[in-house]
Amino acid sequence: MARKSRRFISSVALSSFLVLSFNAYSSANLQTIKVGAICTTPKKIIKQGGILFTCKTINSHLARWVKGTNSVLVLPTPTPTPTPTPTPTPTPTPATSLSNTFYQAIKIYPNKVEPKPVPSSDPLGSIVVPSGISTPPSGANVRLWISDPRMPSRALQSTGAFIGNTSAGTVSSFIPANADGSFYTTLAQGKYWIDIVEPGPYPNPALNRHRYILEVSSSGAVSISGLIPDSNGVYVVTVDVITPLSSAGLAFQNKITQLANKPITDFQPTSACQLIDQTSITRNLNTTLTDGFPQIAFRQKTSGAVNALIVPIDFPDVQGVSDPVKLFTSTANGTQNFWSAMSYGQLSINFTIIPQWIKMPFLSTKYGMGSNANGNTDGQPGQYTADVIKYLDGSIDFANYDEVYFLAPDTIPTTSIAYGPAFVTPFYTVDGGIANGAVGGADMYQTLRNGVVGGDWKWMAHETGHTLGFFDEDFKHQQTTLGNWSIMAMNWSNTGLEVGAWDRYIKGWLLDSQVSCFSLDELSSTPKEISINPIESQDRNLKSVMVPLSKTKILVVESRKNLGLDVLSPETEGVLVYTVDMTKPTLGGGYQTIARTGSKLPTMEDATLHAGDFVTVDGVVIRVTSENPKSDQISISR
Repeated sequence: MARKSRRFISSVALSSFLVLSFNAYSSANLQTIKVGAICTTPKKIIKQGGILFTCKTINSHLARWVKGTNSVLVLPTPTPTPTPTPTPTPTPTPATSLSNTFYQAIKIYPNKVEPKPVPSSDPLGSIVVPSGISTPPSGANVRLWISDPRMPSRALQSTGAFIGNTSAGTVSSFIPANADGSFYTTLAQGKYWIDIVEPGPYPNPALNRHRYILEVSSSGAVSISGLIPDSNGVYVVTVDVITPLSSAGLAFQNKITQLANKPITDFQPTSACQLIDQTSITRNLNTTLTDGFPQIAFRQKTSGAVNALIVPIDFPDVQGVSDPVKLFTSTANGTQNFWSAMSYGQLSINFTIIPQWIKMPFLSTKYGMGSNANGNTDGQPGQYTADVIKYLDGSIDFANYDEVYFLAPDTIPTTSIAYGPAFVTPFYTVDGGIANGAVGGADMYQTLRNGVVGGDWKWMAHETGHTLGFFDEDFKHQQTTLGNWSIMAMNWSNTGLEVGAWDRYIKGWLLDSQVSCFSLDELSSTPKEISINPIESQDRNLKSVMVPLSKTKILVVESRKNLGLDVLSPETEGVLVYTVDMTKPTLGGGYQTIARTGSKLPTMEDATLHAGDFVTVDGVVIRVTSENPKSDQISISR
């Protein structure tokens, strides 16, 4: 949801034909192919070791690698010997295996989208600044004229604007405007936000203040994201018109507000391990994510079928040239397969793709969401999303979808939209509203170009995790406290991608019967012996041992194997031990891996315990007594 601060080296994107040719005739692939392993791009062909492999659809919702280009898959018989290299292996299908009964193939949106006409007040330089406005004082490098959005040629009787440095949090100063709508001030080099204030009374039922992102260069020159000044260097700015909600919008608002305000005390734990989230005791529409019980009532449902819509959008300065259906099919398939596997078949996110690029009436840089020489910036993703929805409202049947993704083309540069976040607060439309979704930026393509297998769908699956209510599980995108052990902690990992036992437990995907819950009082110097199945196994067997260390912190033990969507070597397979602190919010580093002795990698990929290893956490000793490809035997004591 929040921006990512890691850096990537850009590379030239090859055409889909060249990529296919490279995959088909080169063995230098990032992925090691094994017959029967899950794949996410049907019909893709890769040559490895002189043998061609094809990604073949096996049933209505699963694709696996087969040998040759016209083969029928025969799953290999599982063997107790681990594979010697970190390759994906087929998911076992025992009699108790779960299956997704909600799956639907990708659909194409049935209607051509005809957006609203571009308004004459569109801020692309089409509004003429009136002649005769006040002369700017000497040295004023910020020169604005405040237009009335209801009559763009008329000055808005705005009282002025709040201005703050983007690196200084909410610290700001108010500067008054002139009666003729002109606004002048002088700012030093740096990056600023500027809020144009609406006329009173406050709150104004018809108008609302609007924020712009302004940057001053070392020479004192001013630029405003997405705006073009006139010949005198004057920018036209305005405020937002508040559109009254339709009856459907009001009904949606009432429904979602009621869900958002559902008291946390309504939840009754069924196990001592169901710790209550401490970051959202009082819940409302601003409560969006949690790492404890209970699930936030207005977040995306975690079981059944979820209808999702992909809306391809481009801009006057950044054109979409790829076929959006071809571009986003693998993105949708990968996201659907991922969350189906994480939920053990209880959830299916079913996608519809609009087969056309829809051009926005503003520049891609307008909302300051790009990166620059000084790093990355959050900009205004909320305002960006609101304006995209406003432009498309009435042209798309948003009421038919639970999730909506507004995706930029693969030509989008990082200077326009570096990172596309999820949105988890509602936007209201003429036919109801949208509560869950994401906007896409350059990051979903860059990771793919820089060696992350399935980087596009991993981006979308991560952002979808936020709509399901999951935290970012690292610390401020600066330290991987959990390591590469979840898509919510590191969504461009090629290794431990699957979400852990705790996340599956709080969403109801793991049952109480699949978790051995021990209180501290139940533990003693006499070890308790437990066998746990890999978290990746699609079955209802025991998956985890959990111990509440306090009312706000839990110890979690789970088995991670080279199964499903985890790609692990024999050295990195094993027992993962971590704690979750209910008091730490998203990006607070509340998920913390407990590494074995000898672990050195900051990504924690070598942190898992093997036979004979043990760790001690707040006096609780977890030891691995034996291991095999299908389970791990552990002991737990104090």
